[in-house]
Amino acid sequence: HRELQKVDPVAAGKIPSKNRQRIIRALEVFQVTGKPISEFWGEGRGDSRIAPALKIGLTLPRDELNRRIDERIDRMIGQGWIEETGLLLKKWGDEAPGLRLIGYKEIVDHLQGKISQKIAIDLIKTHTHQYAKRQLTWFKRDSEIRWLTPEQEEEKS
Repeated sequence: HRELQKVDPVAAGKIPSKNRQRIIRALEVFQVTGKPISEFWGEGRGDSRIAPALKIGLTLPRDELNRRIDERIDRMIGQGWIEETGLLLKKWGDEAPGLRLIGYKEIVDHLQGKISQKIAIDLIKTHTHQYAKRQLTWFKRDSEIRWLTPEQEEEKS
């Protein structure tokens, strides 16, 4: 965080000192581009050179969204997600950050004999439904988002 303060005091002021992942990302951006990450933040953060973005959100009734989530998870399981996770677990161990994400965490628990495959799949679906609800709650606070359903066509201007 001290290094970030030297190269980008704006970002350092907004990124908590304990958020290691964001600090590293900000330092990587500076190292690769030679510019502070805060210069890329654009509108609303003091940089008028970047045009505002059109924000579009897609929404579905909750039961339809959950049905689609469940179908996608079932497809992923059918296409070898459990086997893939087993290979990743063997290569990287259960402390790999990617194996702590929704879905992988539950499959790791199954592969380690902590829960059955059915329970793992049910938990993946439940946790993904919960995550989708949290995302929607988060994005609903942004009054600039124009919400559409997949069936709606963009209005002709």
